[in-house]
Amino acid sequence: MTSGFNCLARITGALLLSILCACGDSLGPNQGQGELDISPQVSAGNRHTCGISPTGILYCWGRDNFGERDGNLSVNFPTPRPISDSIQFLSISSGFGHSCAISADSTAYCWGWNHSGQLGSGDDTDLAILTPIDFDRKIVYIDAGYDHTCGLTADGTAFCWGWNYDRVLGTESVEENVTLPSRVNTTERFVKISVGDNFTCGITADSSAMCWGVNYNGELGIGSDSTKITTPTQVVRNEKITSVSAGDNHACALDTNNRAYCWGWNANDQLGGTTTETCGTSYPWPCSTVPLLVSDSLFFKQISAGSGHTCGISVDGMVFCWGNNFSGQLGDGSFVNRPIPASIAVNLNFVAVAAGSSHTCALDADGILFCWGSNENGQIADASGALGRSEPIAVFAW
Repeated sequence: MTSGFNCLARITGALLLSILCACGDSLGPNQGQGELDISPQVSAGNRHTCGISPTGILYCWGRDNFGERDGNLSVNFPTPRPISDSIQFLSISSGFGHSCAISADSTAYCWGWNHSGQLGSGDDTDLAILTPIDFDRKIVYIDAGYDHTCGLTADGTAFCWGWNYDRVLGTESVEENVTLPSRVNTTERFVKISVGDNFTCGITADSSAMCWGVNYNGELGIGSDSTKITTPTQVVRNEKITSVSAGDNHACALDTNNRAYCWGWNANDQLGGTTTETCGTSYPWPCSTVPLLVSDSLFFKQISAGSGHTCGISVDGMVFCWGNNFSGQLGDGSFVNRPIPASIAVNLNFVAVAAGSSHTCALDADGILFCWGSNENGQIADASGALGRSEPIAVFAW
């Protein structure tokens, strides 16, 4: 999901891919000698959250209905627990009901909900254990969405798998459920990729943003709300793009000047302002089919699109959120929707933020993890029994 939800993995191959959701590089100068410098990170899914410690230990917490947390089905875990004691991880992405991660030896794993083949295991059986993707190429970047997943190989080739109704994966496969990685039908090479509900966006080697998939809400940013686009198509924006994050039905991006743009569904003002454009015919809803500037005064170094809200980190380390605030996911101490960026109730130097469906988590420069919003399934790691928090609470320190 919402990914734009995973951060900080740097892996070299035929093409250097730099995944820089927040601060620093994840592999140190001695990477060829097996010494890893892993930056702590967090990824918020639908009702679960995962994070990686500086030592590469993968933790998850929250709902575990499909095994997305660690395999204890139909159980909520408000306390972060390690997924594996023997595997060191570099990156993590939490989707709707599944999660995917890349280990230090460049093995890509997925686990959890698999009704459309989004785990890349070759079938549609839910998996409650870490399972390597059935693929003969190394995946160096991976992002989990609602019911599909996409990844990049070292040369920037994009592969997707999972739900493929009307070929929204953008691959040559005509199967409705693609259970193995299938190459996206384009000659473009990507450096980043982000998976939303039923669409995908990526950044090409020349810093262009491209999207494909379902477009009922204008989430592809191509200037129309055409039903679908089955090949990567450039977003209507001339700026060079450095980061992109696909939420449920909207997406956001940052340009080289740290300006934030959002497009797609805007029923909750998650684009950062009220729009006059509508999408749909029978029951029109607010949207924008082209990228809109979020703020002319705020500059961001990271952005994360959730379900009905968006959060970003300003260049001076402050977290701002906007959009749906029904569960307190904006972190400003209220439950009032915000049409423009509002700072959270904690003023610290943050380095990473992840917006989920109805909760948000962020890491500060000292390695302390804060979460806020819905805690119905323990996804903000609040073991007090509270159903949610409208202000950030410190969960733990790496």
